[in-house]
Amino acid sequence: MVTKAQMRKIQTLKHQVAWLCKDRATWEQFLTSCAGRLVSSSTQLSLREAIKVIDALQQQISGAGSQASGRPNNFNDDDRNKQLKYIEHLLKGRGWAYADGLARRICKVEKLAWVRSGDLRKIIAALKYDQGRKLAAASRELRDSG
Repeated sequence: MVTKAQMRKIQTLKHQVAWLCKDRATWEQFLTSCAGRLVSSSTQLSLREAIKVIDALQQQISGAGSQASGRPNNFNDDDRNKQLKYIEHLLKGRGWAYADGLARRICKVEKLAWVRSGDLRKIIAALKYDQGRKLAAASRELRDSG
C-alpha cells in the first residue's frame, strides 16, 4: 500500500505538471499507464507502482526525453507550449511523425509545427479519442481474462 509520504510527493509533483490537472480522466490514464493496470486513484497504488508514478512525474518535470526526434521547436507562446507538451504526453509510445500525419489529415498542413494554435485542440481531441479507445480495449481485455 502507498505510504503517506509517497502520497504527499505524488500530489505535489502532480500539481507541477500542468496537463495532469486538466481533468480526472487524464490523471487516471496517467496512473494506469504508470501502474500497468487499471487505477482510478493514487491511493490504490502499491509501493512499487507509487515509485513508478513518482519517477514518471519527476521525468515530466525535468523534461527528460522532451527533445524527442521530430519534435517541433517553434512553439514560443505559453499557450501553444502547453498544448505541445500535452500532445507530447498523448503521443507516448508513438513518434512525432504520427502527429504530423494527424496534422495532414485533420488540418490539411504538412507538419504539426505549422498547425495554427487554435487548431492544435483538434489534434489533442483526436489523440485523446484514440487513447480512450485503447484504454477501453485494455479494460475489456482485463475484464474478460479475469
